[in-house]
Amino acid sequence: MHSVLGLDAFFSCIMNSRANEKRAISAYSIEQDGGVHINYRPLFLLALGMIAGIAYFYFMPPWAAVVCVCSFVFAVTMAFLLKYRTVAVFAVGVLTGLACMALNAPQNMILQENVSVTGRVFDTETDSVILSELELGGKRVKGHLIIRKYTDTVGVDNIMKFNAPVTQTSNVNEGSYKRYLLSERIFYSVNGDEISQMKVSDGSLSIHGIFMRMRSAITKHIERIYGENSQIICGLILGKTGEIDPSAKENLRISGLSHIFALSGLHISVLAWVVEFVLKGLKWYKRKIVVCLFLLIYCGIAGFPASLVRAAVMYASSALVMLFVSHTDGLSSCSLAAAVILLVNPYQIFSGGFLLSFAAVLGILMYERPFRSVLCEKVCDGLAASVSVSVSASIGITPALCGMFGAFPLYSLSVNLPAVPISSLALITAVISIIAGAIYLPLAVPFAYVTEVLLDAVLAIAFFASKLPFASVHTGNISVICSVLCMAALYASSVYVVAKEKYKAIISVGLILLAAVFFIIG
Repeated sequence: MHSVLGLDAFFSCIMNSRANEKRAISAYSIEQDGGVHINYRPLFLLALGMIAGIAYFYFMPPWAAVVCVCSFVFAVTMAFLLKYRTVAVFAVGVLTGLACMALNAPQNMILQENVSVTGRVFDTETDSVILSELELGGKRVKGHLIIRKYTDTVGVDNIMKFNAPVTQTSNVNEGSYKRYLLSERIFYSVNGDEISQMKVSDGSLSIHGIFMRMRSAITKHIERIYGENSQIICGLILGKTGEIDPSAKENLRISGLSHIFALSGLHISVLAWVVEFVLKGLKWYKRKIVVCLFLLIYCGIAGFPASLVRAAVMYASSALVMLFVSHTDGLSSCSLAAAVILLVNPYQIFSGGFLLSFAAVLGILMYERPFRSVLCEKVCDGLAASVSVSVSASIGITPALCGMFGAFPLYSLSVNLPAVPISSLALITAVISIIAGAIYLPLAVPFAYVTEVLLDAVLAIAFFASKLPFASVHTGNISVICSVLCMAALYASSVYVVAKEKYKAIISVGLILLAAVFFIIG
């Protein structure tokens, strides 16, 4: 289970300043005076339509997808003719989602008992290898293939040729593992023990291979600085959590602190600040361009995880908008990030990182300002901002957590309040130690010591919280429909719906009751 409060939360506060707040309040007032009840954002409608189209394509049979395409083409045409722009934008989003899935969906193949496989090594893990550019039985196919229980040494961009029984991963029953396979577009699986006639050769260097070599070089540099503690630093900087102690990961999961090793908003803001500080002599727009290029490289080194790409796209879109106007819109930036990610890989909609990252940011956008305005009357601004961000992010991700994992960490909010600032400082000192070590290795020692002390404190908090009674509350299996209805209820009660409070309350309660009915009968 992953939680994305805290790190994404602090980044979202940075990205959505008080200037943005004034813009949002103005938009709500204008639309309310004009009699419009929902503050529409074209990019939000487009992203929502894409998600609907992707989900429809995945769950419905092919003939139903064809019917849907024809229906929405008609809807788009009529909407443009009748000037129903919101309907048209949503319908375009649905068509885009359907098209993305059609272009990326695996072919229906009848696989023989023993199939010839050719592929390029895309990634290597502890006991598995992922292949891209696949050929099965001499036929080029879409997606990736995973070789499980494979321990021989191979490198990224190596070409592997072998014979083995191939199975389609669509037959996997385990929920979380199946979501992982889908999100990575891994449509085929091979058992390493059943491989015969293996041939490994060098392939041409790819852009992905360049990124992976840079990742390997950074990993080795971290190992020189941190020694036996390098695994946890690699998790913090590069998102490599496979070699972190399993008991520590379990404590982090139960306590709701596993987001610390999810590359996201804080990483983007820290690295952007470092680059801008180094380039402070340049004009601001030139600094923004360099930062965007640097963040693109960092995303490539990290393997383009959805949460990191989301934060990078939000930063880039905000920087681009600042060239023309003085304020940005957080919901539009977040929606643009979702659209970009789904255009590249529509199967990211099944990724826990994608769902939780966007759910947390949407929760912050919808509820952070109202909570902070109430808390500022009782506590100082800094504490009010921290608490309101964590509370609003918790509200946003709770339906997704319950739907995906059937549980949520009860003490997540309370442990995040001390742990997030500590882990934020740890990230900053870790980055400084890596840069200092690249200049002269002994310079990294004091910063590395501080980083280790800070991370030890975070792990101690996670250990303590995980041992408390009811640390993880099990909610049972909650269907997708229930989760969607709960998210709709949260949106209906947010500042983005401009209506009288009693009407918003009635709609929200009605949606929650409907979700409860589906939960009971399901």
